[in-house]
Amino acid sequence: MKCYMCVSVSEDDVTSSLYSELLEVSLNSARKNTSLDIIILYDGPDKHIYMDVMNKYNVKIIRWKFSHFEALKKTFTAEYLKKTFNKNAIDYNKIAGTFMRFDIPFIEMDDEYVLYSDIDVIFNKEIRLDSFNKTKVIAAGPETDKDFADGNIFNAGILFFNVKEMRKHVNTIFNKLENGIIPKVSLFDQGYINEVCKSDIELLPLEFNWKPYWGHNDDAYIIHFHGIKPGGDNSASGFNMSDAFFYHVFRDKNLAAISGYLKYFKDYFNYLGKNNDKWIRQHTRKILKLLFPENKLLRRIISSKMKCYLVYNNFSNFLFKLFFFGR
Repeated sequence: MKCYMCVSVSEDDVTSSLYSELLEVSLNSARKNTSLDIIILYDGPDKHIYMDVMNKYNVKIIRWKFSHFEALKKTFTAEYLKKTFNKNAIDYNKIAGTFMRFDIPFIEMDDEYVLYSDIDVIFNKEIRLDSFNKTKVIAAGPETDKDFADGNIFNAGILFFNVKEMRKHVNTIFNKLENGIIPKVSLFDQGYINEVCKSDIELLPLEFNWKPYWGHNDDAYIIHFHGIKPGGDNSASGFNMSDAFFYHVFRDKNLAAISGYLKYFKDYFNYLGKNNDKWIRQHTRKILKLLFPENKLLRRIISSKMKCYLVYNNFSNFLFKLFFFGR
């Protein structure tokens, strides 16, 4: 089965370094755990760390630039983005990389159905065409909440779609883009998908777009690092990423979910063959300070040199015992 991904070289070297590791993990895990035919739309130079990673895993590379790049810049003007998101530096190459997925229906001419995936994932289990229900147009998972309800939005990070039918919808999206119409829900490409395809989007099983903050799941096919990127910070993890994200996804203060969340970060760094316990520990401290600011005992633990194995090795049991038996 074909799985398309899109990579566009950013003007920011720090971001490029972080995302090259995301690409490394996604391709490494795809090769180890699946038989997917990976095809990458690539906008960048021949000599670049992205190219090194792609060549390492022998994926098919299609040199590509988003077909409506100029319309993108005219619609999402620098002034609009600065005013709306308080961004001083606008990297249109990076934004265009997210829009390149719209060109896939016009590139793919052989298969009826294809899978699209962002690069910030771990492919955890074998994925074949018969793993999916053959959707009429497109299937996508929920943005942040597992219990999808009316009014929620779909996440565009993993998409399974009918190529021919999706081509029709993308033409509508391109028409909006050319006419300067900005989506009213969500952001950029995801906003257009939610608006134009709203009545035709089917719910993708959660296991194909499993978010780490939902906790550990042995049945997950694709782990999608939606939100903070492993090893990164808010500024490098998305156009609209902020601490408000953590308040939302961990609003129930579910310690088992936090434990699974941290375990997936450990898995990620294992795929890279590197130890980044320092970043995991720092990120853990940040999350717990945000969630439990009133708890003095927890603040003392967070500020101490808590060993990482207490974080991702039975973390929830550790905190349970600490709170209820250690006082």
